[in-house]
Amino acid sequence: MLKSGIVKLLLLIVLLALVGCAEGSNNEGTLCGNQVIDENEECDDGNQMENDGCSSDCQIEIGWVCEEEPSICEDSCGNGTIESGEDCDDNGESFDCNSNCTLSRCGDEIVNTTAGEDCDDGQETEECSANCQSKACGNGIIDSGEDCDDAGESATCNANCTQAECGDGIVNSTAGEDCDESEATETCSDQCTIPNCGDDIIDVNEDCDDGGESATCNSNCTQAECGDGILNLTAGEDCDGAGETVTCNANCTEAICGDGIINSTAGEDCDDNGESAACNTDCSISVCGDSIVNTSAGEECDDGNTNNSDSCDNNCQNNISPTCNAPMTTLYANNNGFGGAMFDVVSRKNITITHFDTNLDTGTREIEIYYKLGTHEGYETNSGAWIYLGSTSVSGMGIDIATSIPIYFSVYLPTNTRAAFYIISTTSGMKYTSGSTLGALHSANTDLEFYEGTGTSDTLWNSSFFSPRIFNGTIYYNCN
Repeated sequence: MLKSGIVKLLLLIVLLALVGCAEGSNNEGTLCGNQVIDENEECDDGNQMENDGCSSDCQIEIGWVCEEEPSICEDSCGNGTIESGEDCDDNGESFDCNSNCTLSRCGDEIVNTTAGEDCDDGQETEECSANCQSKACGNGIIDSGEDCDDAGESATCNANCTQAECGDGIVNSTAGEDCDESEATETCSDQCTIPNCGDDIIDVNEDCDDGGESATCNSNCTQAECGDGILNLTAGEDCDGAGETVTCNANCTEAICGDGIINSTAGEDCDDNGESAACNTDCSISVCGDSIVNTSAGEECDDGNTNNSDSCDNNCQNNISPTCNAPMTTLYANNNGFGGAMFDVVSRKNITITHFDTNLDTGTREIEIYYKLGTHEGYETNSGAWIYLGSTSVSGMGIDIATSIPIYFSVYLPTNTRAAFYIISTTSGMKYTSGSTLGALHSANTDLEFYEGTGTSDTLWNSSFFSPRIFNGTIYYNCN
């Protein structure tokens, strides 16, 4: 009976095996996972899991090698040998081969950093560019929304990847911009430079800018115009007083009597480029009696008075006696000298003394002449008693040679009038002769008497005095 039971059990096992084989043959694929490599299976590891070398449909996965039954699978990608299912195998990630042994290309959704990829989304996305770089201004790649990308600021591309242009409100120092305020302002020019008068750029508040002074533009970048108060030499201005001044004409030329321009501020009544019949050389209106001899107006003289009996009549014509013995020379024989000489004269007829020569050492001498009616004796230091006739600089001709003194005047002396004269060189060098008696008559003619006088130092009124001394010189006069 035991034997019979064992036989029945064995028959049941065989029967079950035959049923299983029949079902596997008729339903293809339903046996994947039975640890047996059936028809159309490359492997069977006894499960239906992915990524363990043998897929859920019993196919060998790329990068794996499967052997035996049930299948034992090993990862072959990275062993340096191109196995079945591998495109490449470089012992790991390389420029051309991904770490899963597929050929590397941008867009394969596999990030290959060795190939320079930052990302790989299979296509361009908001985060990843079409060349597998992370989208960011400054990466050197023009991504969507960028005008340019030069991997940083360049002369044509701003740091924010917008096109560089003066006036875009972005300072681009590489493009030579000092500033950029989108438009010309007081602090930034329309060429994106700091405003500076003289930079050859017309900035806000500038009328002009020629890189410096020009004939039409002042150095302070205002329009050049005579009368603007700004001297512009390039425009031919000698001066600019913002109008007529004592030293500057209204046309911006230097004010000079005789320039042909009447400058009333300088006191000119007229200006005819020199003497004319209507205008004196000092730019005053010519009138007989103005004390200025105007030969163009036909004047022979002008003593500035209305005495028709003196040397100059009221028509400014000479009124001189034909019997006049003028001039009178005292002597030129010095044996002494210092600064000045005082002396008296007495007229023997109506005469007008007009000027002097004197005896001067060589060199430049500063001469002054004074006179008074009456004697000089007792009035040597009394400046208030004397009348000033004029002053000048002369070059001395040398000892005992007449030096003309160009100081001209008209001192009228009626007959028997005593007058004193004081001629001084404040730089010394005056030569005179020692006399015999102070006040003694030294020389005379039918017109004039000359008397011995006093020598002085070269200091007016407070000088040392020496007498008697004889003035060396010539007295010029007219007879009326």
